[in-house]
Amino acid sequence: MATVIIRPTSDVYRGGCTDQDGGTSNLYSVIDETVLYTGDYIKSPSGISLFIRFNFSSSGLTNETINKITFNFYVNNKSTSRGLVYLNSTNYYTDISSQSTTDPEFVSLELEKNPYTESAWTVSDINSIDAGVSMTEGSKHTNKVYQLWIEVDYISATQKPLPTFFRP
Repeated sequence: MATVIIRPTSDVYRGGCTDQDGGTSNLYSVIDETVLYTGDYIKSPSGISLFIRFNFSSSGLTNETINKITFNFYVNNKSTSRGLVYLNSTNYYTDISSQSTTDPEFVSLELEKNPYTESAWTVSDINSIDAGVSMTEGSKHTNKVYQLWIEVDYISATQKPLPTFFRP
């Protein structure tokens, strides 16, 4: 098995969110870094749930078998957070992470199957993914997302399964 990382490349839906300075465009650019930087982030208005979606970079995959995708993000997790993917005009969510007092909090949540088809993810699904983060407001505070990426776990088309040996 191998993995490839895809990162946000453009905003799709920002749900009232802004960057740390109140800016409303190119929000993806404050959370697409390869190394965590907490000096820039996406935030929701105080007391409001955060809901934001992005287009992602191409995986570079062509005919590989996708095992799963994992949403990885850093947030101020004083509320519940989850990854989301938008398919066929519907939002589908990962499991919910628990609340924490750590800031930033690393969250890693998996989706093994495409929730719309209930089948394995395809390379086409991954290369056209519209996904993001949802954080439910738990009290009167501002939700923040510092970094977001999706890890795609796959098997190469040329990789052969290991042989099975039987003992007589």
